[in-house]
Amino acid sequence: MLRLFYKDNRHVIRVGGHEFESIAVRSGVRQGCPLSPLLFALCADILLRELSEHLQGDEILCAFADDTAAVVANYVKSLPVLSSLCQEFEAISALALNIKKTVFIPLWGVRDMVHVRSLIREACPPWKDILVRHAGKYLGFMIGPGAASTSWEKPLRKYIDTAVLWSSLHLGLHLNLLVYRVFIASLLGFVMQLEPDPPDIMGYFDIAMRRLAPGPGNWLSRADAFHLRSAYGFPLEFEDPRWMSMACKMRVVRDVAPDCNDRRKELDEVLAECFRRPHGMWHYRSFYTILSECRSELAFKGITVQSLNNVCEDRDHSFQHHAAKSIAAAFSETYFPLSRVRAKLVRWNVPERGDIADRRILRNFALLAKWCQPRILTVYLKTLWNGWSTDRRLQSLRRSQNQPCRTCLLGCESAEDSVDHYACCSVFWKFACAPRPVGLGLQTELRSKSTFLLVRSGLREEDSVRIALGMYALYRVVNICRHHNSTNCRFNFNTLLRLWSKRGADHSKAKRLLNFSP
Repeated sequence: MLRLFYKDNRHVIRVGGHEFESIAVRSGVRQGCPLSPLLFALCADILLRELSEHLQGDEILCAFADDTAAVVANYVKSLPVLSSLCQEFEAISALALNIKKTVFIPLWGVRDMVHVRSLIREACPPWKDILVRHAGKYLGFMIGPGAASTSWEKPLRKYIDTAVLWSSLHLGLHLNLLVYRVFIASLLGFVMQLEPDPPDIMGYFDIAMRRLAPGPGNWLSRADAFHLRSAYGFPLEFEDPRWMSMACKMRVVRDVAPDCNDRRKELDEVLAECFRRPHGMWHYRSFYTILSECRSELAFKGITVQSLNNVCEDRDHSFQHHAAKSIAAAFSETYFPLSRVRAKLVRWNVPERGDIADRRILRNFALLAKWCQPRILTVYLKTLWNGWSTDRRLQSLRRSQNQPCRTCLLGCESAEDSVDHYACCSVFWKFACAPRPVGLGLQTELRSKSTFLLVRSGLREEDSVRIALGMYALYRVVNICRHHNSTNCRFNFNTLLRLWSKRGADHSKAKRLLNFSP
């Protein structure tokens, strides 16, 4: 009956819009066929049953799809039997074991792997090419005495590479936050389920964050990144990988291993009966142990599976989402936005009192979040946090490269290329005070650094939004001039500022509020 599935099996190759006859497939598993996994399961079940019958005592066999693992006590005796059964299975099903991808992991103290390979060649010649390692990958996790934290190596490398790739697209902070959640942070989610965090996981996060939130030096701290939404009105914020990891483990505890504490005790009792433990602490680092430790650590903070389930019943979010929020609230250090803003205002030296200006700034974030696109919030944050990549900000780097600092990129020859100057730049304020639709329509007496930072008293809501749009336009125009080297190019700055102000207002309430003309 199975051979009938391959009768009149005709394949064609399409190249350049033309079809050509291809080979005839008479065996093997066809990709995409609904019956393929069932056929494989039927065939593999025969092999697994035969292998299980030849295991003795504490020897075990595990299989998931085509990933099979076995623990044997006497490999010199067991390997020839296993090899014979696999060869017989190959003759029946045409499914062969790829011995060059099969890993043999000694669970006893081994100093010379070459000696073990020699013994395997003598005991089981058909498997002479088997890999002998201190650890091997099974179902995505490295297992064995030499595994340590090697399960993290590939995901962390891919995590950084993906962050670098997305950062090269220059999408902006808001879209990068979305990309980070969907395409970057998710790369670590699988390993986080069962593996303890590597010691340098936050270092990897810092590298990714610097790529996705580019700017000079450490303009954005970790704490800022973790509170962009809760403190400053951004739609999204970075997630702390440490709390994500604990949330992943709690989901596994709930759905897969609710008995992890009991299993851990059983393993500890078995180990207590053994006098020799050649691999030291590896014997005490099972996946059950890791899950149990995470569960106990969270229980100490009052976070349990039951408490999280109670929260999930009332809200339309996943268990892991609520677990991450609860864990972050319990373990994160308290973040004080007012203190953070006040510290940033010190460098600006504005006449307004700090305890008044900081509250105005937080209200401005809420206002801009209501009326503008997230890109306006990003530029406002980068301005207050001195995150513009100006020559003044990067003067140490330019001096080390023997490069002189440039003057104002908008043409003020006596002024420096710094955000402090651009806040009072005559070119910008000429545009800002010009009547609409040529400019922003601000009153001339508003021209000041305090107005630029939106901390001046008496500013109307409409004026604040206009200035924020102008700030965004100024940021984009300065970067364009820096990219094209404005000392050799001449731009109509008023036209550029007007264009980018309009673009900043696109797809937001600000466009209707300000009534920009086309």
